[in-house]
Amino acid sequence: DDGTGLDVTLGVDAANLPVRLEGRVARINNDTNVLGFPIGVDALQYSGDAYLDLDLGWNVTPYVGGGVTYTDGEVDALFTQVDASGWGWNVAGGVRAPLTESLTVDAGVRYGQSTLDVDFLGDVDVEQTQLRVGLNYAL
Repeated sequence: DDGTGLDVTLGVDAANLPVRLEGRVARINNDTNVLGFPIGVDALQYSGDAYLDLDLGWNVTPYVGGGVTYTDGEVDALFTQVDASGWGWNVAGGVRAPLTESLTVDAGVRYGQSTLDVDFLGDVDVEQTQLRVGLNYAL
């Protein structure tokens, strides 16, 4: 089901290489139904990612990348709140376009899978696809 998220990312470009490393913290909210019962998810997701920027001489720069993710959150179901946390991975791709010398706009997609340990329920496998739009500012 659909949900919302907001994230903050800090990164560094490798000198003279088309590689960048990023650390990300995201807040994710999702409401869904399982067998007619409402379930809400509220989580913080931390990730470390590496990206390869593909300089093709275009006005936009395509990129591909991926990384490791840790999710820590809560699941609200049947008037009960349980903790859920675990590790996962993600892959991403998109394009970056310069707006100014220091500011770029970024549009892409990220797909990830995680296995979360949910209190007294055991492991739950989670998949997510994120459509992302953002601004990047270079210091």
